[in-house]
Parts: sequence; structure tokens; C-alpha cells
Amino acid sequence: MHCYNKVEQGLVGKFDDVKDVASKAAEQAARLAGIFWVFTHKRAPMPGDEVDTGTMFSAVQVAAWSLTETQRVLRSFSKAPEEARAESF
Repeated sequence: MHCYNKVEQGLVGKFDDVKDVASKAAEQAARLAGIFWVFTHKRAPMPGDEVDTGTMFSAVQVAAWSLTETQRVLRSFSKAPEEARAESF
């Protein structure tokens, strides 16, 4: 829950133009952490298993990258074609 709150706090202001996507970032990070955990341990989680800090950090990094890329792509649709092409280089 602490990590979820940290992700939510980090989104305030920075992603106002993609609030609908940003509001799901913490949940995506939690889901990614679960997937990373399964790949690391090569088994399904059992009651009492916990995601370690390093795994959660990695998941937050991937979710943040995904959010930033989503924002970049959506912003490119609202720009003039010349401006969007210039940014792609």
C-alpha cells in the first residue's frame, strides 16, 4: 500500500493531460510486480508470499516508462504534423 501511495503522489500535476491513464499506473505497477515475482520464483505465489522491494521498484520503473510513453504519443496527436515529425528525430 505504501508503494501504491508513493506512485499516486508522484503523478500529481505531471500527468494532468493523461489523468485517465495515470490513474491506473499504480495498479499496473502492482500487476507487473506480480508478474515479475512469478518469473523470478518460477512458481505461483502462495499465501504469505510478498513482493520484495527490488521487484516492486522494477515494476514501478516499467509502469512509469509506459505512462511517459503514453503521454508522449497522445501529445503528438494534438500537435501540428511538422512539430510532431521534428520531435521524432
